[in-house]
Amino acid sequence: MGFYIIPFGEVSYTVADERFEVDSSDLVPGNWKKTGEAQLKEDDEEYTVEYVANTPHGSFTYTVTLSIGENGAAITSLWADFPQGLNFDEGSIEFDIVQGEDEEESAFAP
Repeated sequence: MGFYIIPFGEVSYTVADERFEVDSSDLVPGNWKKTGEAQLKEDDEEYTVEYVANTPHGSFTYTVTLSIGENGAAITSLWADFPQGLNFDEGSIEFDIVQGEDEEESAFAP
């Protein structure tokens, strides 16, 4: 059993008064990286994964940090890196955690 991060919504941005959208299904997840080791049994472990959407105006990268411990999992941070020179709607896309046993087309946390 593992945890999946599911993006939903779209990447919305404006260039020269023209609006563009990239569906969340077009975000490509990278590999999970363990970024925090539990020191004690009750401590959480931390994992990070990047989702990337390539557009004609540059790449949008979302870094999602997931904390997994005895009480389950939680997204502890979300960082968006986007091309300069455009208006980016940061609230246009969200990420959620789903617990599951079957592998889906999304990033999987060990």
